[in-house]
Amino acid sequence: MRRRLSLLVSAALALTLLAFAIPLAILIRSIAADRAIARANDDVRALSTLVALNPDPGSWRLNVEGMTVFLPGQRPIGSAERTPAVQLAQRDGSSVTVSHPDGTEIVVAVIFAGQGTPPSHTAVVRAFVPDSVLTKGVSKSWLILSGLGLLLLAVGILIANLLVGTVTKPISELARVSHRLAAGGLEARASPAGPPEVRELAFGLNHLAGRIREL
Repeated sequence: MRRRLSLLVSAALALTLLAFAIPLAILIRSIAADRAIARANDDVRALSTLVALNPDPGSWRLNVEGMTVFLPGQRPIGSAERTPAVQLAQRDGSSVTVSHPDGTEIVVAVIFAGQGTPPSHTAVVRAFVPDSVLTKGVSKSWLILSGLGLLLLAVGILIANLLVGTVTKPISELARVSHRLAAGGLEARASPAGPPEVRELAFGLNHLAGRIREL
């Protein structure tokens, strides 16, 4: 009985921890990705401001890895190719964020002051945030979360075993007293202990033993 109760309590505790740990792990990854994308957005928009003020590449430089500037009529400044998102931004003057299997692409269109939105008058600043950056620190956080969950599970199982013992031990004592009575030991009495229901059962068994002795 004790083993079954311990397994039941342990299983319930494990399921409860999983119900909290899994959403928390997903939230940690989401926060890390949002933080990386927000940081890349800030870098792209800062560079876009510099390009809008002065399109001459000599007045600014790329100091962030994975960033490329596409100036009208010039070769790209950076290592990236002209992606569909870049073409869309240059054609429509729109800024977009596109998710890829291996990362996230951030594209910001720069329309020079006093000019329209044709491709010949629009520059594009592009940044690519790889998965390695989107998930930076996530594995470590998950490892800490797993260790904490295992520690809580171990403590919970230990406490559960102690609590289960407070129920099963008095019941085992009642069983021993009942066997002694059945064997003719009418002096045997149970010590009331444990939960109220078990104590009431002990009182009832003691009363029964007294009545048997009287009879």
